[in-house]
Amino acid sequence: RALRAPQRIAPGRLLSTCPAARALLAMGDSFSRSVQACWDPEGTANIVRKKKQQRAVLNDYTAKLDELERASEQNAGAAKSAILGLDAQCVQRWPERKFWIELKDHQDWPAIMQRRNTLGVPPTAS
Repeated sequence: RALRAPQRIAPGRLLSTCPAARALLAMGDSFSRSVQACWDPEGTANIVRKKKQQRAVLNDYTAKLDELERASEQNAGAAKSAILGLDAQCVQRWPERKFWIELKDHQDWPAIMQRRNTLGVPPTAS
């Protein structure tokens, strides 16, 4: 019988089929974050603050979009203005528009933009 070369398994496939591999990688990730927190506590605190600020703003966008959906035609303009005001606040939040740039890279941002487009809120230029 001829020997076959071992099959190469894609990392994603291995993770989906092997609970032990998922657990080991999760532990490694947790360990990595713990070590980073020990070596650079200020940097870790900054990351946590940034993520909390982003989540708060994303929740604020969601609330304002919910208000716009419920608003009558007369109040729709005010609701859209509130969303555009939040845009302006985010653009100016950190130096060099860094908060705005990182917010647009967040995994939840495309869903916010899709809702905005559906409701007719113009995108902010930047």
